[in-house]
Amino acid sequence: MIDKILKIKNISGVLLILLGVLILIDNFTSLPFELGNFMGSGIMLAIGIFLQRLYENSKNIYLTIPILLFYALAISIALSGFSFIPEDVVGIFVLGSLGLAFFRIAYSDLVNRYYFIIPGGVMTSISIVIFANLIFPEEITPVVMFIGFTITFWSLYFLSTVNPKINANWAKYPTLVFAALSVIIFLTSISEVIFHLIVALGLIGGGIYLVRKHLVSQQSVKDDDTF
Repeated sequence: MIDKILKIKNISGVLLILLGVLILIDNFTSLPFELGNFMGSGIMLAIGIFLQRLYENSKNIYLTIPILLFYALAISIALSGFSFIPEDVVGIFVLGSLGLAFFRIAYSDLVNRYYFIIPGGVMTSISIVIFANLIFPEEITPVVMFIGFTITFWSLYFLSTVNPKINANWAKYPTLVFAALSVIIFLTSISEVIFHLIVALGLIGGGIYLVRKHLVSQQSVKDDDTF
């Protein structure tokens, strides 16, 4: 039944019926959301369904990008019609969906499409940063983004070690760069007292390691002289 309703030729009819019902309800009572947002969401949903049907016929994996994009826009526009939902939700859904689309393309053929992991990781990281901005202080969220970039390139390097056909050994260099940036940004974002505490503990730990190493080497020399 649902499959028949979702046929391309029936999409417009279903949306018109739904829109008519909503206008009728809105004429007698106030809806809890903006009707214009719902109309825009319906258009995005119709385009997404159309593209999905096109994908089912052609099996073109690259159609995954616009399909998930229009579905995300449909959800985002609908949610933005509710006053209690933050506007940042639109960016979270859109960028997150694009990230998933790129991951889907990459993992459909890792050997030849592994590089799609990069835009997938970037989009997903930015969407997580937008979400983190709603919860955490702004000083911390850049760290989240660079950690996401680090994981993205590390996953490429890891895949190259597992499968030699994936030529992504170079990914270890941006992994190290983004990891270093993550640490630097984290240290500069925390309070000065905590920063000094971490530095002091690091220096003390390094000093203990050097002293212990020197004592062990001296002891080994004495043992050699004894024999």
